[in-house]
Amino acid sequence: MFLSESRILEIANKERYNQVAAVAIPIFSAPLARRSFLAAPFVEADRTQFTKEGGMIGEPSLTPASSDPSSPPTESGGPSAQLTPGDEGLQRLEMLLGVYDTLLDRYMPPSILIDASRRVIDTFAGADRFLRIGSRRPSPDLLELLLEPFRSAVAEGLARCASTGQSVVTPPIAIDDFDCGSDRSAGRDCGNAGASNGEGEPFWFRARISVVPHRVCELPFFSIAMEDVDRTIPTTTSDIEISPEPSSVPPFPHGPAHSDATPAPPDPGLAFNTGMARTSAAGNRSYLGLAAAAPWRVRETAPTPPGDIPMPPGLESFFEANSLALIVLDPELRIRQFSTPAADLFGLLPHDVGREFRTFAGGIEAGDLMDRIEQVLRTGDADEFELRQARVGRYHLARLVPLGDPAGSAGLILTLIDLSSLEADRRECQGLSDIVRSSADAIISRDTENRITSWNAAAEELYGYSAAEMIGEKIDRITPEMDEQERLQWLRAIRREPSADHLEVSRQTKRGDLVRVSVRMSPIYDNEQRVIGVSTIERDISDRAEMVSKLSQSEQLLQAFYDHSPEMHCSLELPSGTITDCNRSMEKKLGIPRDQIVGRSMIDLQTEASRGLAGLALDQLQNVGMLHGEELELRKRNGGTLPVSLCAMAIHDNEGNLIGARSLWRDLTELRDKDELIRRSEAKRREAFHNSAIGIAHCDLDGRIIQVNKRLCDIVGYSNDELVGRAFAEITHPDDLPREAPLRKNLLSGQQETYQIEKRYFHRSGRIVWVTIYASLERDASGRPLAFHKYVEDISPRMELENELRLAIRQRDQFLAMLSHELRNPLGAILNTCAVLGRRRGLSKQLQGEVLIVSRQARQMADLLDDLLDVSRITTGKIKLEKTLIELARIADEAIESQQSLAKSRGQRLAVTYSDEPLLVFGDRSRLVQIVVNLLNNAIKYTGDGGMISVILERRGRTGVIRVRDTGVGLEPDQIESLFEMFAQKDSTLDRSGGGMGLGLHLVRKLVDFHSGRVTGQSEGVGKGSEFVVELPLSSRRITEDRPRRHASRLATRPKVKRIVVVEDIEDARKMLVALLEADNYQVLSAADGEAGLQMILRERPDLAIVDIGLPKLDGYEVARRVREELSAADLRLVALTGYGQDSDHEMVMQAGFDTHLVKPLNHTRLEKILAGF
Repeated sequence: MFLSESRILEIANKERYNQVAAVAIPIFSAPLARRSFLAAPFVEADRTQFTKEGGMIGEPSLTPASSDPSSPPTESGGPSAQLTPGDEGLQRLEMLLGVYDTLLDRYMPPSILIDASRRVIDTFAGADRFLRIGSRRPSPDLLELLLEPFRSAVAEGLARCASTGQSVVTPPIAIDDFDCGSDRSAGRDCGNAGASNGEGEPFWFRARISVVPHRVCELPFFSIAMEDVDRTIPTTTSDIEISPEPSSVPPFPHGPAHSDATPAPPDPGLAFNTGMARTSAAGNRSYLGLAAAAPWRVRETAPTPPGDIPMPPGLESFFEANSLALIVLDPELRIRQFSTPAADLFGLLPHDVGREFRTFAGGIEAGDLMDRIEQVLRTGDADEFELRQARVGRYHLARLVPLGDPAGSAGLILTLIDLSSLEADRRECQGLSDIVRSSADAIISRDTENRITSWNAAAEELYGYSAAEMIGEKIDRITPEMDEQERLQWLRAIRREPSADHLEVSRQTKRGDLVRVSVRMSPIYDNEQRVIGVSTIERDISDRAEMVSKLSQSEQLLQAFYDHSPEMHCSLELPSGTITDCNRSMEKKLGIPRDQIVGRSMIDLQTEASRGLAGLALDQLQNVGMLHGEELELRKRNGGTLPVSLCAMAIHDNEGNLIGARSLWRDLTELRDKDELIRRSEAKRREAFHNSAIGIAHCDLDGRIIQVNKRLCDIVGYSNDELVGRAFAEITHPDDLPREAPLRKNLLSGQQETYQIEKRYFHRSGRIVWVTIYASLERDASGRPLAFHKYVEDISPRMELENELRLAIRQRDQFLAMLSHELRNPLGAILNTCAVLGRRRGLSKQLQGEVLIVSRQARQMADLLDDLLDVSRITTGKIKLEKTLIELARIADEAIESQQSLAKSRGQRLAVTYSDEPLLVFGDRSRLVQIVVNLLNNAIKYTGDGGMISVILERRGRTGVIRVRDTGVGLEPDQIESLFEMFAQKDSTLDRSGGGMGLGLHLVRKLVDFHSGRVTGQSEGVGKGSEFVVELPLSSRRITEDRPRRHASRLATRPKVKRIVVVEDIEDARKMLVALLEADNYQVLSAADGEAGLQMILRERPDLAIVDIGLPKLDGYEVARRVREELSAADLRLVALTGYGQDSDHEMVMQAGFDTHLVKPLNHTRLEKILAGF
């Protein structure tokens, strides 16, 4: 806390210690106020009093104080004014301060003491002549009080002095109109101040500005000494010693020996240098004390021999009467004079005069005492420091002042002031100051006018203002709108009325933010127990306020939850169980108004059956502190019951006393209904599990059975006890385990959710049981696998039936293949004979017609065999498609070419209409031709002689369309769809004039389906013809060269064949084929078995060999392999001739080494192309 100047002056006068007035000292409590002022480090303190408005009202008189303690106090308030009995330290300090004040006023040049804010603290030696005090609340600022010529120079000097810490001397300044007057402190006039003493001549002065450090305050003070230019000889701008003219004022005017005597002239041979130098505690930089300290001179005498230094007049009596410890040392540091307190302090006796002081300084803890003494003698600068008396633990303020000239040629005087009590007070004060400075809470003090007098670091951090910004300001700066409660609290503190322990208010920071703080307010008392201000401890509670707000919101939310919860809540009083509060849900579910529930015991709401349980629950709640899941029954207003589950928690106060409980009553009606549903569902599940028609098993992740039903036991022949704990792998066929392992792995990894597999179990009897397994995996909520569930279906009967069917199908295929082979051989002979007869000339027309009929019927029989084999391939899934990009126009041309002769024989006309653009499809060429051929064959068959058959190609969007339209017998619309079924025919009468097996359209639909197309039929009725439409998806690919079919004929364009070998075991077929070839002028050789054929081929080396597959001795495959060992395809072309026309047969032929494959009966057109080299 910092006090105002007027308040400090008031307190200082009360303590009779006005030498330290106006120096701001931290005061923490009223009992310490007095001693805190005594800790002031400056003896050259304020001697000027100010009014409340800051005006100077005069200087103290320099009349020497009386030595009589009973005399009234002097105006100056000297040491004898009002000394407290028994306070020896204070008496000594006041006596020494009186001496220094007198010396300053007598011999110091006119000087002004200011603080760091340029506020005038004191003036010396008539320095007020350089000031002009304005009227009405004059400013204490030095620059506003100084005479105008000095202001700019002094302002610049102050700035340089403050920045460098060194004394600064301004250039000489001329004053034209200067009121010289008389020196009121020294009793002297201006003398010859000025340049030439002439009238109207200006007066010349310069200002010496020096730093005056403060022991407690961090900010220093400054002294401004006004020096006559004629009385000083400046050498540098640093500090310069000044020796004014001798004065008639005695050197120690306050000494008791001179109180009533006329002052003696001073002795010029002896001088005190009152300037002092001390080292700052914060560093090594030295600050100069009062600048240009003026020495005082005693009268000059003849030189005195060493060891006999004369004392100034009156000094001996001063030593005798003074209560200070004073010792005078000569230049050799021998004792020349000492006072009684000094004798007590150092143990000196009268005969010790003349002895070296070094021998008596051992009891003082100041390792550099002698060094300091020698330095003062060497430099002539006064010194001041603290000493400690080790034996008794007392502290002293030591001053060393040189005697004689500034070099101390006459020795020096050592002054010691006992500061023990002041040091203890200072330490106590420093401890309190440290507490305030390091406190985490903001500590602020203010005076009775609400002006801030102290501001610690925590306050700076909390509010953002520095101490320099806030000290002297009103508290309103951080309380724009002071809280009424805080204002009343402050008034109570000022009036000493009882007040609240603390209050919460809002403060505004430097940034403008509002913070919530907790304030503890205490009055500050002076030594007379008067309230001089208020101190506050302020703690930031913004976080706590936020927490309180959140807690309040939480409580509101909790109360809202309590009131609107669908569950029943109530508060209980323990141990009685009386209901003190309940929510709306309890009121609603019981049908009882709240006011009829509150005040009743919870036992009264129970049914008779649950009252006992409710009483036990209350006892448990009181003893244990909580209840969980106690099932009770409440009575409803309408007489019904309400099953509930009671959960409760006891509530205790801060001392741990049981004060009640909060309870939750959960309605179990719906839960019990669900439990009943679950129970029934579980019963049904168990019944379904055990009575299921398929086997069910639950097993762990290792495949060990956990639970099985009766059906699974029946499937494998084991009992439930024999299966539980066993692994499925133990009863699984070893060949099936590798197939199931990857499926189980995928199921565990989550790649699939279920899997299905057919495998074999070993029955307990040893037989094989075929089963189908449907497996799934049970997982927990986090997705971790728990168990396998397997559903086992016995498929042994089905597998037996499938085996029988597969055997029957295989036998059927073998029969069809054999039938085809056996029928194709005679058909081949018949067709070959017809071909030979057809080439002969001279046959009658009747005979030619008969040959044509035989040929046509034989070809029809061959087509029927082809259809039968194709249906077999389709039904067994053995048909293979070799797809390539092909144009529909080529398909139509090939189909029409193959049926042209048949249509011509019946006098029918075939017409084709092409699309304007190519229609490209991706399909098997031979199968697409077969589709169109079958449609044309049906059209020719059911169209009379001379009829018209049209083939139309067109584009419909992205679909290619083939229309086959005839003018035949027509169809009923409801018959069309049935014609696509197997063995379906238009005419189902016994005569079957149309013939056929009803496989043609069935094959068409299947082949169209294999090409992702669609086939439909339509007719306007019987006798109106019919139309069949094939739709195939068009390809977006470009047309390229036809890709060769797999194992396509190796017959490239070669030279025309001349010599042929035919190997055929059936004589008729062999003779007719030879005759057919010879009719075309080929040279033909033949053999009847494989061996003969092989020898003939190797011997004759023909251009081409036609070899039957089913040969005696060596089959056709072996013949081809052996031939290829001797002859390459370039030397000989091999053509297979067989009655087996399936795809597998073709594969085997090409692998044996044949170049191409002909199926019986021979397609003469195809044979001609082969013979021609294509």
